Amino acid sequence: RAEVLADWSKSLGVAVRQEQLAFDKIRTLSPKEFVDVLVEKLHARGVVCGFNWRFGFRASGTTETLVELARSIAGGFDVAVVPPLEIDGEVVSSSRIRRLLEERGDVIAARQLLGRFHKLRGMTSGVCDGESALLIEDIENF
Repeated sequence: RAEVLADWSKSLGVAVRQEQLAFDKIRTLSPKEFVDVLVEKLHARGVVCGFNWRFGFRASGTTETLVELARSIAGGFDVAVVPPLEIDGEVVSSSRIRRLLEERGDVIAARQLLGRFHKLRGMTSGVCDGESALLIEDIENF
């Protein structure tokens, strides 16, 4: 993740920082409470999300909710909703890419949807059962 953010920072010409919120602390927040955290704790001036992004307790907030909340807050903030991208008549999504990789092992089709090779990064922890396969822990998928 740090490497990806460093690449973004370099290509954008601005400092990019990563903030993480503990999921157990935010998972029960209403959409309004979640947006309050974005503005008050993270000082967000803009949010970019996918067309079908959901947030808040039980995914009760939609992109429309986010736009409304952004307008209602003093000073507001920008919201950019990324429209769906279709390839071969199907929406490109992380679910579609995972399905290609997990069920079919189709790295070529996944590459076409991603526009780049799929990457896995993790720590190797030795040889499994004396064979040549390696056990990889803490995998990051991107």
